[in-house]
Amino acid sequence: MLVFEGKQSITERIFYRPLGGGLEEGEDPREGLIREFREELGAEIEILEQLPTLENTYKWADQTKHEVAFLYRIRFLDGSIYDQQTLQVNDAPEVAFWKPLADFASGDWLVPEGLTDLLSNEQTDIQTEGPD
Repeated sequence: MLVFEGKQSITERIFYRPLGGGLEEGEDPREGLIREFREELGAEIEILEQLPTLENTYKWADQTKHEVAFLYRIRFLDGSIYDQQTLQVNDAPEVAFWKPLADFASGDWLVPEGLTDLLSNEQTDIQTEGPD
């Protein structure tokens, strides 16, 4: 999974978050995701499928925040991106990098909350599907 690393403002615990961003006024979530990848990485993506939406409240800098995360499985149109270990996020200090899903199952903190469980269930569904 392509993620960037952050640090929780209160506990300073390290977390990992998939790339994405906020929606502009009246923007469709799919259009917003395509725009965000263009802005953040200069990359074109194809949306393969929508995953369940997650809703969370959390503390950040002594404030309670609320987020609704529209989640999608995507693929990069430029296959060479998968060969890059890190990708610089445009106009930001963050560097995106590939992290195995197994790291999250073994305890690394993936946000938004609930995403690790959702991806674990998705992987189980994929692995248990047969040719029937």
